[in-house]
Amino acid sequence: MKINRYISLMALCLVSCGLPYCKKIRLSEEEMEWINIYGKKENILFSDGLSIDTFAFIKKNIFNKVHIPITDLKSCNWIEGQHEYIANASIDFKIKHNTQWWQGVFIISKNMDSTFVSEISFGGLYSDEVALDKTDTSISFKNGVNSEEGSNQPLLGIEEIIWDKEKGIICYKLKDGRVFHKLED
Repeated sequence: MKINRYISLMALCLVSCGLPYCKKIRLSEEEMEWINIYGKKENILFSDGLSIDTFAFIKKNIFNKVHIPITDLKSCNWIEGQHEYIANASIDFKIKHNTQWWQGVFIISKNMDSTFVSEISFGGLYSDEVALDKTDTSISFKNGVNSEEGSNQPLLGIEEIIWDKEKGIICYKLKDGRVFHKLED
C-alpha cells in the first residue's frame, strides 16, 4: 500500500514539474568541422611583415550529447522547466602580441530554431551571433558590423578577424591598419 502511494506521489511530482523530456538540438558532423581544426599543442605564427605573433591552442570544449539521462540536470534541468538542450562547441586559444598574451574563444552552436551560429571573443572584441550557411567556408567578425569592443578592459584594437572552416583564424586586422596573416608551414 505504501509503495502505491509512493509511486502515485512520484508520478504527481513528475507531472507537476514537467515530464522528464528534453528536446535535443545537435551539431552535425559538417558543422563540427568549424571546430575540429586545432589539435593538442598547436602553435601557429602570424605576421604583418614586421613582427610575429604566436597563436597557442588551449583546449576544445564539445557539448553535443546524443542521449541525456533524466538525472543529468546540468544538461537539461527539466525539474525547473528547462526542456531544451542546445549543443555547442568552442575553441579556447591565446595569441601573444608584442609581449602580452590575449585570450580568445570561438564558439559554434545551434539555436532552438536550428539556426547554426558562431561567435568569437578576442582582444576585447565581442561578436554577435552570426548565422552560418552550409555553403559558408569562412566568416568575418568586424568591429561595428557584427562585433563591438568591450569597455573597462584592455583592448588589443582588433578591427576584423577572419575564421576559416578548414584553417581556423587566417588573419586579423588591427585598428592601426596592420594585418596579421597566418604563416603557412
